[in-house]
Amino acid sequence: MKGKVRINKLAEFDEDNMEHGKYYAFFHRPRYQALPPRWYERLLDSAQRSVDIWDPYFNYNTNYNDNDCRIFKHLKNSVKFRYLMVEDDGKFEGKVSTWEPVIANMIAPALKPGMDVTFAYISPNTDFGAKWEFHDRFLIIDDDRFFLVGSSVGYHLSSKASTGIFELTEDEDKSLVKDLFDMYWEFARKQKHLKRIAL
Repeated sequence: MKGKVRINKLAEFDEDNMEHGKYYAFFHRPRYQALPPRWYERLLDSAQRSVDIWDPYFNYNTNYNDNDCRIFKHLKNSVKFRYLMVEDDGKFEGKVSTWEPVIANMIAPALKPGMDVTFAYISPNTDFGAKWEFHDRFLIIDDDRFFLVGSSVGYHLSSKASTGIFELTEDEDKSLVKDLFDMYWEFARKQKHLKRIAL
């Protein structure tokens, strides 16, 4: 179907620096330049009970202004947070399996009192066969709103590249994502691939 791409003439009129259709929103970096996308943050802000993130990567480098610990400032203290990722592929510093210093030095100080945060990982070299990985990213808010996310967390906290978010609205699609997330999470739990931080 041939259509016209809707790009607002004045970027500053967009409250979250993203172009919204009915179920899809797009961050057009050439238009917004240094202004970061904000919809991901606002979705985190809206959570009342739980946030599940399914993303291969979590960037925990030593520069807070460029690491993913920034997501925690958008969560309410009472929200239960889970993050499912791949162990390590050389793109980030260290491995999730040796996270004790990282948790102590980087993640825990970024949390608010009362937060309950758990990370789980799948090892691409040993779990489900050699070199198994997942690629797609999902954000689940309160087990009710489900989003297919076009890039990893950091791309929705800073102006790095054009990217988008699509909201799943069909119950069958949401159930599929939820069931898969729970299956992989349970597998990681049985393998003792969990790191929990409760303040």
